[in-house]
Amino acid sequence: MRNIFLCPLAFVAIGFTLLFTPIVLADGVHAELPVTTIDVPERAEASTELFEAVIEVHSDHLLIFLADYATNKFVDDAELYIELGSFSETAAFDHDVLAYRLDNSEIVSALQAPGEHALVMLVITATDMDMLAFAVFRDAANHEHDHAHEDDHNHAPWGWLSLILIVALLSFFGGKLTRKRGQL
Repeated sequence: MRNIFLCPLAFVAIGFTLLFTPIVLADGVHAELPVTTIDVPERAEASTELFEAVIEVHSDHLLIFLADYATNKFVDDAELYIELGSFSETAAFDHDVLAYRLDNSEIVSALQAPGEHALVMLVITATDMDMLAFAVFRDAANHEHDHAHEDDHNHAPWGWLSLILIVALLSFFGGKLTRKRGQL
């Protein structure tokens, strides 16, 4: 007779545990994970009949990937002159990343300001010369990094409460069955 009560009660206990376990695990795991941010660079592309280029605006530098348009091979022997408004600078080739690097803080900080920016690049190689124009658009709403951390992470102890309820019910019915069996 006692198996009739214990079998459905066991299914209820397993069901409640499986139902509420993700909440308990999510709260425990979320509370221990460190918050990290990733520097995702802004990108802009430009191409002409001779060259194609992609620029990446990082937090402290600018990377320019320059390729020959016809062959799609990296161009590493060019002189690059970058202009943005009243700022102008040359970029040097960085062999570690296979790109031209510009560390001019005025140009980088100007490109990080919200709005649309027109960047002009003059490319001079031993055989060719060309000018590329980039339009870098930075939306202010999508690039704010000062997010207020909300502390409402569903910290309700539903998983623990259901586990305590299940143990209490098992103890109660187990004690009743033991007493009945002892009286028989």
